[in-house]
Amino acid sequence: MSGHPARKKNAREKPPAHVKAVDLLSRSGHSRRELARKLRQRNYGPDEIEAGVRFVEDRNFLNEERDAEAAARTLCGRGYWGLAVRARLVTRGFPKSAIDRALDQMETETPVDKALARMLPAKLPADLKARQRLALKIVRRGFPVSLVRRRFDDLPSEMLETAEAEFPDHDGCDEE
Repeated sequence: MSGHPARKKNAREKPPAHVKAVDLLSRSGHSRRELARKLRQRNYGPDEIEAGVRFVEDRNFLNEERDAEAAARTLCGRGYWGLAVRARLVTRGFPKSAIDRALDQMETETPVDKALARMLPAKLPADLKARQRLALKIVRRGFPVSLVRRRFDDLPSEMLETAEAEFPDHDGCDEE
């Protein structure tokens, strides 16, 4: 026998909330709300969560402006734009000011025409229905209907009506 007391297999002590918060942020950026939700899911109490979040904010490990910009950049790289990026950042709990700044930064780094060009194949499909599906996919990714209409100028106007109904007056990132 080894002389060590018997230990339960998964009987590890839960780390303090600020340690878990640092661990979560080391993997990816979060909003304040998102980090608090993840700590709550791990059974930390409200006071522990507040202290843990304050700890990482005080040390600038949690910076919603920086993390919203990084998330927007990632989404842009995955082919999302404008309202689609805004919606995802809102869902993650970033404040409006951080989202607005992230979208401005995204547009500065990658103009919408350049981002759209990355989404389009070298040659558009010959089939009208296939071009319509591609155009609608791009609009659903947050690109302005007016820009998509210009790129797909051979599509009959009624073929983008679905997109215009789904995204009325969507002409960029300035909308709520």
